[in-house]
Amino acid sequence: MQKRSDHDKRSAKVSLTEKGEELCRKLVEFNEAQAKRLNGDKEATEKPSTAIDVSRNLENRFSEYLNYG
Repeated sequence: MQKRSDHDKRSAKVSLTEKGEELCRKLVEFNEAQAKRLNGDKEATEKPSTAIDVSRNLENRFSEYLNYG
């Protein structure tokens, strides 16, 4: 949400809407769940190629979550 300043029309106050705040909460929850899942993946921490694959997988899931919820 954007609101122009009453005193200085060059500046604007920007804040999240309720929908934006809810999305941020969901993204934090998603990030925490993925971090827990990755933390328990011993193979990913031992093999760099596996870690890269896991990172790509995480990026894909994150993108899907943003696009489709």
